[in-house]
Amino acid sequence: MGGMSKIMKYKAGFTLFEVLTVIAVIGVIVSLSPVSSGFYTHSCYEAVVNKITADMRRFRMRAICNNKTYHFRIYGEENVFKNDSDSKSDYIFYYTDNDSQEIIVYHGEYPACYTLYKNLNHVKITDDYYDRISFSGRGTACAGTIGLKSSDGSFKQIVVSQLGRIRVEK
Repeated sequence: MGGMSKIMKYKAGFTLFEVLTVIAVIGVIVSLSPVSSGFYTHSCYEAVVNKITADMRRFRMRAICNNKTYHFRIYGEENVFKNDSDSKSDYIFYYTDNDSQEIIVYHGEYPACYTLYKNLNHVKITDDYYDRISFSGRGTACAGTIGLKSSDGSFKQIVVSQLGRIRVEK
């Protein structure tokens, strides 16, 4: 009988199934929490600002290499530039040829949930688009500022100086 009592002895601890179930439940709770959704929204916002800034820098360099003046136009609401249903607003880079026709060389998009501003004083763009920024073949720019405000109140500005320097400010 002594051997049988050793077999029926209870062991303390958790099974692999119990541990995995607890980890899965914690993962679901964290993914649905407002903290994680705020982080995701802020990360998307940062990515949009960085993408527009990178595109501006790329077309400044392209203007120098091609010795052309490229213009930047950003639209304040969706479906102004093109007829689509992707819930995104658009921006373009273009140059003007000898016949004064606008030749679009790049088309970018950003989520339409962002509010667009046109200068350092936080003046909201009420027109269809903002067309103040351009980059010349000499590397200089027609200076301007655009600002994007997210639904959570975050605000960042992309500032282009007359020397063509492009920077992001809070």
